[in-house]
Amino acid sequence: MILYDSLLAKAILNKKKENVMIFGINFTKKKYLEPCKEMEMMIYRKIYFECILLALVPALIPSVLISWWFMLLVPMMYYILYSIEWVILLFSSKAKTSRRDHLGNYLSAFDLEAKVNNYDLLYLRKRKSWAWMKLYGKVDTQYLERE
Repeated sequence: MILYDSLLAKAILNKKKENVMIFGINFTKKKYLEPCKEMEMMIYRKIYFECILLALVPALIPSVLISWWFMLLVPMMYYILYSIEWVILLFSSKAKTSRRDHLGNYLSAFDLEAKVNNYDLLYLRKRKSWAWMKLYGKVDTQYLERE
């Protein structure tokens, strides 16, 4: 789901950013998005739900045996994995220049998959599950060359 012309997006985003995803819902400041940007948002949403599936079984066992509080980790898994990779990229000498976009932001595996494949409007149909996992540890400059 993409919420266009969102007051929330206007309130929390700076001038450089146009959209944000919060728990699988995309908020944007714009009244409409280009098809490639919309595809990028759909790829991020697909990755988010795969991260939920990844965390569901490991969190279910301790929540049944110990406490239900472990289930709170399930919707946060996307952000946990994103943060861990961002910290690793921040201190990695290999990623100092090669894993950055045109704004100087570090590109995680989630970002690489979404930004490299956003121009292919049929990507979600031919995308394999967990495609973002094979991008961990790789340096892909295909996106950087396109900008």
